[in-house]
Amino acid sequence: MKALPGNPYDGHTLETVIPEMEALIGNIIERLVLDKGYRGHNAPPNYKFKVFISGQKPRVTPKIKRKMRRRSAIEPVIGHLKSEHRMGRNYLWHRQGDATNAVLAAAGYNLYGVSPIKSLS
Repeated sequence: MKALPGNPYDGHTLETVIPEMEALIGNIIERLVLDKGYRGHNAPPNYKFKVFISGQKPRVTPKIKRKMRRRSAIEPVIGHLKSEHRMGRNYLWHRQGDATNAVLAAAGYNLYGVSPIKSLS
């Protein structure tokens, strides 16, 4: 879970998030399966990977189609976080409050024994 200050557009966050994801997982990302908000992505120029967007038809293999269906399973998790774990509105002040709210919501969600990371593998 990461809080990005200032409400940035989804497609503009890849440049900062991709290097951090690779450092976290300890592996090189070869393929991204994203929603349409990331069309025209601004990934770092030295990264060579394929970006697949929902609704894309050409060059999509059956394996990638399965991954796209798994990606759509995350949307209910986001809705659940907003409604049940106070992510819809932040009551804490400033940027530090935004980050604290995001981390506490993720910790509360993980206490239930359900992790969105597990469901992607």
